[in-house]
Amino acid sequence: MLPWTQNTAGSALGPRAAPRGGRSRLRRVGNGSHARTAAVAATFGVVRGARQRVRAEKSSAVWLGHDGSAEAAEFLELLAQRQLLGAAQLLSALGTPSEVDGDDFGRVWALLPGRSPRVLKRLDEQSWALEPPSVGQSYEWETWAYLQTLLGKRWWDAYCWEYWRFLAPLPREDALEQLRRLQEAATTEAWWKLPENRPEIASMLRDHGFCALDAFLPSGLAASVASAAKAAYARKEMGLGVLSTGASFARGDAVLWVNTQDPSTAGKSAKLAPKEGQSSAAVPELAMVLEHIDGLVAQLAPEFERMQCIRTRSHAMFTCYPEAAAAELLDATGKVWTGPFADGTAQGYLRHLDNVRQQGHCGRILTTILYLNDDWREADGGAIRLFEASPPLQVRAELLPEGNRLLCFWADEVPHEVLPPKRDRFACTFWYLDRDADPSSVAFAEAPAVQVARAAGTDFLD
Repeated sequence: MLPWTQNTAGSALGPRAAPRGGRSRLRRVGNGSHARTAAVAATFGVVRGARQRVRAEKSSAVWLGHDGSAEAAEFLELLAQRQLLGAAQLLSALGTPSEVDGDDFGRVWALLPGRSPRVLKRLDEQSWALEPPSVGQSYEWETWAYLQTLLGKRWWDAYCWEYWRFLAPLPREDALEQLRRLQEAATTEAWWKLPENRPEIASMLRDHGFCALDAFLPSGLAASVASAAKAAYARKEMGLGVLSTGASFARGDAVLWVNTQDPSTAGKSAKLAPKEGQSSAAVPELAMVLEHIDGLVAQLAPEFERMQCIRTRSHAMFTCYPEAAAAELLDATGKVWTGPFADGTAQGYLRHLDNVRQQGHCGRILTTILYLNDDWREADGGAIRLFEASPPLQVRAELLPEGNRLLCFWADEVPHEVLPPKRDRFACTFWYLDRDADPSSVAFAEAPAVQVARAAGTDFLD
């Protein structure tokens, strides 16, 4: 990466701010050309004419405006040469100014998606504008943390600049079709245990890296666990979610570590308490939930060599993403996405992996998330967006947090993010691990590694 340098020039609108009224101050877009940079203009895909301009204002793409100067052309040429354009498009041909009314946006500026446009002014003056993408790189979180130190909340401009240029929103059609087949099979209690449904579940996890099982628990049990999570949040028992580095800028959830007995007190002699500073509580209702999810893991394990080493699971993590404030921005699919900050408060969870092996294996093999929300609709937001490992912003699938839906995915292969919800969003997460019991995990009877050891004639793993 190039060294970062502080640049105090930026959008006077501030982070996440946008002009009100749903209409940009862009005026007529010209049809001129710039012979010296004709090849670059062809790379962009220029928007011409007033009708196209209106489309640009309402679209979910990134649009680049400029003052028509040679300096602007040189900056845009450099973007093209470094393959940093992504899906960005020009509002006017090079050499022809993209005019603005009554404001100085600088030589080059970016119009980000939204119901009201948000402008990144003086883009060519920003030290981060020509940096290679950080999302999906081993140094990603260090980059964003450093930009926060350097720029404060304006680091979000740099994140948005990267995210919207490279987001590829179309998921795999074959994955959606397989998901629909699983949804159609969820007609009876414990449907996922039936022999005729097991191959489809294993196939989806094998082919797409995730599977989603609706109506996973008996309805009464699902309602009981949901009530426990909501009551804990109402009693203000949940603490702020943080990254493993201790930072909280990337996520906006409240969390509570739970088990059938309070993890902080049950079995201290076995060192099964949570880490210092973590909130925890006893939730007896989890006993039957654990029986079901452990059973699913045991059912899947013979199909996947990587699951043979699972010997423990984490304590359960209740989470609540509180209702997000009204958002100004839409992502490239047209869905609301305000990112981690809105008036200084985190609201979603940026793209991340649950087990980043380049930074040291944390033991997480399989992530399982049980959603606890009644009557969740698409208009409520809060979807989990699953990405491909490469390219890092290629969407794999997107799922709503519908009540009694269990989502499973490989912890070290499926990056994901949580979009901000418009109402409180609850879930319960377990990780299945290939490490021994420690303060944040416990052994369980159906652990695949234990079963493998017993089949081999030894109980040394018990």
